[in-house]
Amino acid sequence: MAVMNKFEIGSGIIIGTIAVLWPNAPYWAEYTCVIIGLLLMAHGALGGRIEEAINNKEPLRTDFPGFDIVLHEGVPYEAMGESQGKALSIIRIGIKNTGDSPISNCKVYIDGINPVPAKCDTPIVLKEGLNLPVDFPEVLVDIASQREDMNRYRFTAAAEEGASDEPSDYLDDETPRIVMVKAESAECQRNASFKIWSDDRKRMHIRLIGHVE
Repeated sequence: MAVMNKFEIGSGIIIGTIAVLWPNAPYWAEYTCVIIGLLLMAHGALGGRIEEAINNKEPLRTDFPGFDIVLHEGVPYEAMGESQGKALSIIRIGIKNTGDSPISNCKVYIDGINPVPAKCDTPIVLKEGLNLPVDFPEVLVDIASQREDMNRYRFTAAAEEGASDEPSDYLDDETPRIVMVKAESAECQRNASFKIWSDDRKRMHIRLIGHVE
């Protein structure tokens, strides 16, 4: 517990009183005595609390965990590949460690779609088991893809499973959609919403709407 220093307080009062009662004292002397007296009184009253705060302060944390969902225009977030001899348009996001400690076992998935497709249940897991060391380059995660000879696209999870090629795996490319992407690990999580759509050339596009806290 902080304790006031009565000696310093008393000394301050005495010096201040001398300054006031000193007959014909020079102005600078009165001023100096008043200042010294006030300083002594203040330190005597607060010095104990200042010392207590210094001694009891919590150590500075340097291991804040955190990562971000990254997106910029163009390559590699809007890229081209090939599937069965046809051009394949791919949209991606990046996951980057922005903290001071490693991120382990990160899972990235689509948590919501609007407008809601007739046959497309969420969550749709895009990637899991991601480990992100400190200062590690961002990891690209594919969201969806569309082949140039098709008027529909599908999310990466369905494409990678390869269990079927039924129409129910696809979404029509005439309707722009908003998707909510969530990235979470044991340390922290991030949510972001994106607009995705396809143009007349069957090229997919993605834009960040915003992060959701």
